[in-house]
Amino acid sequence: MSRVDENYFRYVPVRQRDLDWGLYVTGAGCTAMPAGYESYPLTPHPTTYDFTWRTGRKLPEYTAVYVISGRGEFESTPTGRLEIDAGAMFLLFPDIWHRYRPSPETGWDEYWISFAGDTMDRWVERGFFSPERPLLKVGVEETILSSFRMLLDRLRGEQAGFPHWVAADTMAILAAALATPGSSSADLVTMGPRDVATVADRLVADTLRLIWDQSRSDLTVADL
Repeated sequence: MSRVDENYFRYVPVRQRDLDWGLYVTGAGCTAMPAGYESYPLTPHPTTYDFTWRTGRKLPEYTAVYVISGRGEFESTPTGRLEIDAGAMFLLFPDIWHRYRPSPETGWDEYWISFAGDTMDRWVERGFFSPERPLLKVGVEETILSSFRMLLDRLRGEQAGFPHWVAADTMAILAAALATPGSSSADLVTMGPRDVATVADRLVADTLRLIWDQSRSDLTVADL
């Protein structure tokens, strides 16, 4: 079973150059919440980010929370209450009320990252991510775990250019989450050609393949 080895978080000041990059990280961390815990989050965070189950919160940016062991629950205004199991990643969206917590019976281990930028805004506008579908059932994937660990190592080390490196790590995490079988979307064209194999109607499947094979060409309805 994958577990978090330590409790750690850090928030990152953002420079204009980071804004210009298009995707920037504002904070990240990992938490091992034991069964029978007394409060969550484990330690207080800055006022903007701290919350309780009773009050919930709204954030000014996006956050991805990846639960790798245990279970719990998540609730937001668009979704209502959802059950969270190990291997789930859920996304928090700017200015959307939400709350979440581990089950007292199991606790949970989590990685999380907060981020923002024009790049993520564009992905949301184009339907890759949605407040109405914040839960991605990606499984406990070593590819995603490795990216989170690398990101946290970069934050600890503060190597030259680390804000851009951790932005790249964030993109890798989101790309890997979308690539896992459990995170498929009903929007086949948005999600890409891997979904064509799930289409039972051969005519529709062939048409989708044509669209993807010639995605850089001008296609008309008559052509299809």
